[in-house]
Amino acid sequence: MCSHRSPEGGAFAYLRGALGMDGHGYNGWPYSPVGGCAQMWERIFALLARAGAERHGPFPRGLGWREWALACVNPFALLLGPWYYFYKGMFLKGGLYMGLSMIFWALCDLALPGGAEGAASWLPGLAMALLANYDYYLFRCHGIRTVRSAPALLGTGAGVAAVLALGFLLRLLTH
Repeated sequence: MCSHRSPEGGAFAYLRGALGMDGHGYNGWPYSPVGGCAQMWERIFALLARAGAERHGPFPRGLGWREWALACVNPFALLLGPWYYFYKGMFLKGGLYMGLSMIFWALCDLALPGGAEGAASWLPGLAMALLANYDYYLFRCHGIRTVRSAPALLGTGAGVAAVLALGFLLRLLTH
């Protein structure tokens, strides 16, 4: 059951309070941002909200090891990379991460000897595995569709398309 439908004092009542959900939408939105989420996502969002992820970034403080692993590590993003972001509807971030991954791989092909680039190829996936839950939390609960610390240009479709084009070009030239 989603938090906006749970009875008062339910397991996710503190999440409703933390996110400003009053049952009549979310801060002017016509729907609850966590409405329709699986209980797992509600729990992850509650952990991130409780730990102050808005202030502390993708690695919130004050969580135990198991809570941190649940809130901050996403094995599907590790395996699927930017395709996981596309599946979740985070197209700008997925495109940006795909372009940055291709740029990283091209630089690894140029800088690393022999088979070392194969080991380094997992690093973008690892970064996405550590950022995916936080990015999805910002997307669903706060409506943030871009990377907050990136330049404004990278938060637009044109900026993401430019990064993708540069990534494709560098990949073609180095592979």
